[in-house]
Amino acid sequence: RWVAHGSLCVGLGLTCCALEIKSCLPGVKRHLGSFFANRIGLALMYLWVGCYAAGGALRNGPDWAVYLGHATGVLAWVVSLSHFVLAGCAERPPEAPASEEKPSADAAESNDVEAQEEKEEVARSPAREEAQAMA
Repeated sequence: RWVAHGSLCVGLGLTCCALEIKSCLPGVKRHLGSFFANRIGLALMYLWVGCYAAGGALRNGPDWAVYLGHATGVLAWVVSLSHFVLAGCAERPPEAPASEEKPSADAAESNDVEAQEEKEEVARSPAREEAQAMA
């Protein structure tokens, strides 16, 4: 029986750790659906951990263990509540900087003018003038 309880606690602990780490990944943090599902899953796990610790696991142990179980249960419930509250708070994707915005018509015209001036400058280069003079 103790093997089953130990396996349950270790498995749940590893799952909670994996979900907590996954919630820090950019793909999960910025996608509301994934973030919401991750947080609700964690909230339900911590809710169960709180119930297990406060009422089931150590009820026949020494007094200090019962108090420790109650404290752990209440702490798990607080964490569960915070996950429920934060479930809808995914990060917004970063906005594009103003310099990378689509150029306006004036900017496009100025770029065309600059390109035309560069072509004219190349046509007037000294090497080209010398070649034309020799011909």
